[in-house]
Amino acid sequence: LRLINSDIFRVNLNELFKEGEYAVVANLPYGATSLVFRNFLTLPPRPAALTVMVQREVARRICAAPGEMSMLALTVQYYSQPSLLFDIPPKSVFPIPQVTSSVVYCDGIRKIDQAQDQKLFRLMKAGFSARRKKLANSLSTLLPLSVREIETRMAKVSLNANVRAQELSINQWLDLRKQIS
Repeated sequence: LRLINSDIFRVNLNELFKEGEYAVVANLPYGATSLVFRNFLTLPPRPAALTVMVQREVARRICAAPGEMSMLALTVQYYSQPSLLFDIPPKSVFPIPQVTSSVVYCDGIRKIDQAQDQKLFRLMKAGFSARRKKLANSLSTLLPLSVREIETRMAKVSLNANVRAQELSINQWLDLRKQIS
């Protein structure tokens, strides 16, 4: 066990670890949660697992099901298998926060395929660029395809023309990437 009491953005992980050789156990600053997850899941050296305490609402977003997905949920669920372990009431933490916290465990960390991952995240970002719009309309503003062509490709992977970005699972995004790439 090696305990590192430091600002995670000041630690050179490449000097300390090799890919998959370490696990992270941390109480994350609520404002940096997305960045910490993105860095640990997408940049080498990546851990074998993450066990982190975050704000309860963020933990629920990370573990969301289709219908309530976000870019954070898609990123974490694409690169790992997150699970919400338990909640921690404010009075159990010092100093006492204004919110309830939750512990999230992420394992099964996926290998990176930089070219395919870039295509997938470009597609997802386009889909979430106008969250309230239908997915085909959002995609058409950032991709060189018409709404009609996007809807045709969506139908090939059994996606309804009225679907919105937050309604798709990781697997549906992967299927769509194959049709659009």
